[in-house]
Amino acid sequence: MGQKWRTHGNTYAEAVKNAEEVLESLIQLDQKFGESLPHPEITKKREILLK
Repeated sequence: MGQKWRTHGNTYAEAVKNAEEVLESLIQLDQKFGESLPHPEITKKREILLK
């Protein structure tokens, strides 16, 4: 899928909820067209430091 998906919300919790809905829609779309989901893979460790 070449589409760049984005989501937002007025709060962090709302943005997460909207992102979950996008992921559910993408999974349903893949299933509709007989696509399988990619296997999860950890490619590198990332750390976020808050100041």
